[in-house]
Amino acid sequence: MQAFAIKDIVTRTGRSADFEASPSCTIFVSDILGGEIPEPTRVGNCWFTSSCVAIGCISFMDGEVKVTLHAGEPDEGTRMPEFDGFIDTPHRLLIVSTPENNILLRSKVADIRTRVRIFTNHPSEPDKIDIFFDHD
Repeated sequence: MQAFAIKDIVTRTGRSADFEASPSCTIFVSDILGGEIPEPTRVGNCWFTSSCVAIGCISFMDGEVKVTLHAGEPDEGTRMPEFDGFIDTPHRLLIVSTPENNILLRSKVADIRTRVRIFTNHPSEPDKIDIFFDHD
């Protein structure tokens, strides 16, 4: 079943997804088969483990969130990222998903560990999230 799911995935790099924020006000960046979901242990809107980044966003009552997944480097002059680190991607497929397991965006990646940088437009309740990852 896992092979079928991976084979069926269409790459959506450089695209964006607008979606109604989930009731939990969170999205995840991880490998296609998920990862260890982080606990919100610090102030801010990004929490992480070695295999998953959780990003807090606006409440579903307040509208939609725009998420964009970019291969490559962010533009110079971009403000400091909310997250800049590596996550495990053993299946070489990075996804952005909701807590309800809805995949919003996905892209193939080159390695089993991928550098990810996340930028948001608000420190606690963003409605715009840009995710950059290293590619080959």
